[in-house]
Formats: sequence, structure tokens, C-alpha cells
Amino acid sequence: MMSASQSEPSSSSARVNILARLVPIVSLRLPLIGRALCAVQLMRLLEARRNAETAGVSAKLSRAIALLFCLGSCFSLTAIHGQDLSKFDLSTDDGVNAAREAIAGKPLDDRSKRCIRRDKTLPGITIVGGFAYDYGCRLQGAFINSQHLTSEDKAFSRTALEALGWKANPSQRKKTAQAWVAKGLLAFLTVISVKDADFANHSFQPPLASTRPDGSIGVTLWIRLPSGRVRGTRYELREYRFSGEGDLAGTTALENFTAPAN
Repeated sequence: MMSASQSEPSSSSARVNILARLVPIVSLRLPLIGRALCAVQLMRLLEARRNAETAGVSAKLSRAIALLFCLGSCFSLTAIHGQDLSKFDLSTDDGVNAAREAIAGKPLDDRSKRCIRRDKTLPGITIVGGFAYDYGCRLQGAFINSQHLTSEDKAFSRTALEALGWKANPSQRKKTAQAWVAKGLLAFLTVISVKDADFANHSFQPPLASTRPDGSIGVTLWIRLPSGRVRGTRYELREYRFSGEGDLAGTTALENFTAPAN
């Protein structure tokens, strides 16, 4: 019969192994939760080690296996987010898609493979997205100087703006922020730069970037939204705000309307 001292290490090992499998899966979709799971996992491992001090060889072997899973999954978490992808040729769509498949661990669908955007105003940056029906390409992340970040990463905009000279050329921050919004965050949408017939009975302003008293930068522009199942063409005046450090501080929809279909 298994003693209580033997069964407890076994259950601890099971918990460690379960967490080890959860970390890389969750971290792909929810990076912050993935990092938290990794921390919890390490705590579980230490607990299991204490419980195994008086256990037999089999329990110690189980601890060793759990340790390998722990280190492997936490390494996977570190490698996936912000990883160096310099071995891929990110100057080509094939290279970008190969890197994306390596990160996701599965093939991309053909439509999503076409969700790639580059612009001369964003040197060293490649925007990527995933295809969604009734929407088209939807922003998912970017390759920034051979580093991949998801659009949900808190450092997403700051990393891009720093790569574009946010710190090196502070006098150009308005121009840099406007380029990042128009060709980065809104790469898969249409920014309206010139008033057209749909604005005949509606107020219009071209894209505008301004510096706030606190040093933050605001970018305001009109965009054309995906029509989806709505008849007509949808427009929205949106404001993006960036802190002095380059973080995206918030977005606000200031105005919107739908132009009737012709």
C-alpha cells in the first residue's frame, strides 16, 4: 500500500506536469497569463521538491521529469514572445510566413498568408494579420527588426516607435506616431486623407498629430471600416494617444457615420 508521504509527491508531480503543458498553450493566446502560469509552475515545482525529500527513487525520478517539463515550457514561453527570428528572411512574404508558422506551431491558412503589409515609412517593420470573414485581414502583430510581438503585447507600440527613432529623434515624434498609426496599427484598414464624396454632408479633417502639454502625442484620423453585413460604407473618426515613453495610452472613437450605398 502506498503511504501518504508517497502519494503526496505523486499528486504534486501531476500538478507540475499539468501546468507544464498549460504554459506554452495559454501563452500563445494570452501572454500575461502565460507568464503568470510559469511563475505558479515554478512554485509548484519547489513544493514538489520539498515533498519528495523523504520519498523513494521513483518519486525523485518523477520530480526530475517534472523539472524538465517546467524548464522546457518556461523556455518555450521565453522563446516564443519577443524571440529573435533573424534566421528567417523577413524581407520576403515566404520568409515571414515561415516564421509565423514556426511561432504558431501550425500551418497558416492561405488567406491569412496574404495578410502582410510593409511601408517605406516603417523601415524594419512588417505588419501581419489573420483573415476573418466579413472583415478581411485583422491585425495580429508585427516583426520589428527580427523580433516578433503580438498586437496584444503591452510593449507593442513602444517597441515599434523606439525602432523608428522615438527616443533618438524626439522632434519627429508627431510624424513617427502618425506613420505608426496609419501604416502599422491601421495597416489593414483605409485611412482617409482627402475628403471624398461620402463626406459631402459631413465634417472632415485630414490625419492630424499633435503634442499635448504632458508630452504625450495624439493622432486623430478618419478611417473606413469593413462593411461586414452593413449596407453602405462605414467611417469612424478615431484618436490614438501615446505616452512620452511611446506606449499606446488609449484609443477613442470620436465620431462615426454610414454613407448610404449608391
